[in-house]
Amino acid sequence: MIPMNIEDIFAKAFKPEFRKRKPALVIPLSEVKHKGTKTKPIQFEIEVFTYLNRNMQELGIVQAYALKNMLVDCALKLNSGAVILLEIKYALNWHNCCTARTEIQRFMAERLFEDLPMNQAPNRALIMFHHFSGDWDRKSKQHKLKNGWNFFYEEEIVLRATVKAMPVDIVQLTGKGLFSPVAMTDLQK
Repeated sequence: MIPMNIEDIFAKAFKPEFRKRKPALVIPLSEVKHKGTKTKPIQFEIEVFTYLNRNMQELGIVQAYALKNMLVDCALKLNSGAVILLEIKYALNWHNCCTARTEIQRFMAERLFEDLPMNQAPNRALIMFHHFSGDWDRKSKQHKLKNGWNFFYEEEIVLRATVKAMPVDIVQLTGKGLFSPVAMTDLQK
């Protein structure tokens, strides 16, 4: 190893050897064919695509596309005209949340949305997950909801106030459908 001064690290910009990506694919959800390993995360992705495809009208979706080799998993166009990016995570914890946020922000920074048939930039992003894991799956005595809900939105409030980045929300796909305490009314609580 070569001894160095900390300042040496900042002297030059590192030039990474960029990966060559496979061509981007935008596939209508109704045409998605699943093959390969059926791990729990892949099974969950299939479940999400199936749920979205079967419930498009009720969910207010007019177009839905699976995205391959594009950093995020799906793009949705809503009745309102809004375009939403969807990232699917089987187990949501701090690490997976950070990964999803990075994938979403990089998708936007690289302007990959220009390959979408919606002809507009996405307005928001959504992380859909199966369950929380680690300390995100616990619930403190003083809170009504699991830590994951509180940890995510505590961080999101700070980011929305200080960083120019796309707003991101989370939603859980359960056996009864989608769950988000943000969208709950007093009757559903």
